[in-house]
Amino acid sequence: MYFAAVVMYFYLSDQESTGGGVSGHAALVLLYKLGGKWLVSGFCAAAGTVYLILGIYRMKNSKK
Repeated sequence: MYFAAVVMYFYLSDQESTGGGVSGHAALVLLYKLGGKWLVSGFCAAAGTVYLILGIYRMKNSKK
């Protein structure tokens, strides 16, 4: 998900600089319209952090 956050940031930066429209998943487009590329990238990074924490938690509990 961290890689997706970086890719989304650069994709959206490119779209902004060329004047192209933003297309994609409706939720991501809505986030972009609300907060720009930083909100979309931050959401992807936050989701990655949540998945990382959940994965570590599950690994720790599965060893018992």
